[in-house]
Amino acid sequence: MARPGNGGRSFSADFKARVARDAMRETNALKAVAARHGVHPSQVKEWRSRFEEGGRAAFHGGAKREADQAAAIKDLHAKIGELTMERDFFKSFRALSRPERMAVIRKDNPMGIAKQASSADLALMRRMDELHTNPPPPCYGAHQMVAAPRLEGMLTGRDRVRRLMRPMGISAVAPKPRTSVKVPSHKVFPHLLKGIAVTEPGQAWCADIT
Repeated sequence: MARPGNGGRSFSADFKARVARDAMRETNALKAVAARHGVHPSQVKEWRSRFEEGGRAAFHGGAKREADQAAAIKDLHAKIGELTMERDFFKSFRALSRPERMAVIRKDNPMGIAKQASSADLALMRRMDELHTNPPPPCYGAHQMVAAPRLEGMLTGRDRVRRLMRPMGISAVAPKPRTSVKVPSHKVFPHLLKGIAVTEPGQAWCADIT
């Protein structure tokens, strides 16, 4: 692999060994050796140290490391590609209407929508849709959406269920925040005990319907 400062070049093991041998013969002339071979003095010093420790074989190990790095980068690019496809799928999935979403989930797909989610995700989404649309009423949140499939042998977690619930457009039916906010158009009833001192038990009674 090319190193910074060498103009983007890469060097063979034979070249490195030759430069290292020259540097060992001319211990006080690293700059001259570097200039003669067209490399940086610090690189010559590094190659000389590696040659002293392992001889010519020290430079052949670098090729394997570079091959391993290239393989790791290739795998990383493949994973990035999979995540990008999954992100694009859920982005387009969210824009669909509910019947179109169900067509994708149930693999009925008459519209030719690309199915880029995994078969495991589609199976889980199908079961989540059944739990959401069939009795009892659609009150299941992520916790219960995890518990029910687990009882049926489907291994999943809350983060995965939440991720799938968002593009499916389903959520638990429950009171939302700010349920007691005053509506200006509603009638405000007077306070019937205003100015009255309540000093005895049973003097005033009230009822509350919630």
